Amino acid sequence: MQRQSTIQRWCDRVIEAGWLLALALIPIYFNLLSSRHFEPDKATTLRAIVLVMIAAWLIRVLDGFGSRPPAPDAPPPDAASSPGNPFGGLW
Repeated sequence: MQRQSTIQRWCDRVIEAGWLLALALIPIYFNLLSSRHFEPDKATTLRAIVLVMIAAWLIRVLDGFGSRPPAPDAPPPDAASSPGNPFGGLW
């Protein structure tokens, strides 16, 4: 697993906060002063939250674009060839 930079961690937090906010806020949000009580205001609010989430995702992707891939680790030992496994040859 690749280590995350500080920017990537903040972007992850913004993305998670965005979908949690949308999940909690959109069902209860309505404007009594509007002639159309529910849908247009909810759609506008949801679009604004989604645009912020897309911007955070794009920043996260661009931040990780130039980083090097992690060094390959040694592969895990094969379960069938380990001497302590009595059922190793069955599959």
